[in-house]
Amino acid sequence: MATFFRNVVEQNIGTTPTTLLTTGSTSSATCIGLSLSNLTQGVVFVSLKVVGGGSDPAWYLKDIPITANTTLKAINGGEKLILEPDDQLIVEANTDNSLDCVLSYVEIV
Repeated sequence: MATFFRNVVEQNIGTTPTTLLTTGSTSSATCIGLSLSNLTQGVVFVSLKVVGGGSDPAWYLKDIPITANTTLKAINGGEKLILEPDDQLIVEANTDNSLDCVLSYVEIV
């Protein structure tokens, strides 16, 4: 098995669900860091969900407030989120063009 350290950078996330990561049918991922930065002058509410291959979505975070011009560290300090083959990590906010996101993960192929 090969192991790769990777980053995903998404800008201007808003009300349309944005897929941050989709694992392949033969790979998994361990998310080791996830930062969401509020780009606006107001409070933005963010939600993250995990969609398992063939299962209904499960909320990882649901409507969490991020105050103006601050960053939420959704995964940090040794916490990890495991994505199995064919899983997706999806983010959305309640305000258009309001969030930047950096996701760090380890991909195992």
